[in-house]
Amino acid sequence: MGFLMSVNPKYSDYFSQLDESAKLRYSEKLNSIGLHVDDPYTYTSRESFTGTDTVPNIEYPAIYNFFINSPSPYTKEELKAYKSLDGYKYLLAGWVSNVCIHPVANDDDTTVVLTGNVTQSVSASHLKAWVAAEKCGTIICAHCTCIKAVASGPTTPTLVGPLLS
Repeated sequence: MGFLMSVNPKYSDYFSQLDESAKLRYSEKLNSIGLHVDDPYTYTSRESFTGTDTVPNIEYPAIYNFFINSPSPYTKEELKAYKSLDGYKYLLAGWVSNVCIHPVANDDDTTVVLTGNVTQSVSASHLKAWVAAEKCGTIICAHCTCIKAVASGPTTPTLVGPLLS
């Protein structure tokens, strides 16, 4: 199975619906993963790896550093109020599905993207989320299709968090 890289990256329908400033922020995220990386929302489960050796070793300090120390519209107090975040509850309730690991070609071939669907309630439709991480466990960036992510562009811990659990 090859690494996901294109000379002309593919963009998803989600990308085409963004306004120009959101497209720019989203493109910057993709560029932080690697040059010429396809939009993770175009990845399919057939392109994923299933072995445990491909799972990045993401531990609590990396998650803390990503959510607390990375630029975000959330205040540190909001992020530290972990009981108010529902991401872990979504995972326990079984509302996280289709989690896949996709290899990404970059300078040293050590980056993977985790993709998955998250439902916020029984009646809600699935939202999509992805996390780009190095195999050593460092989180590079993340995104989800919720309204807050589209408006602000940064990580949304409630939907990205369950992929990291």
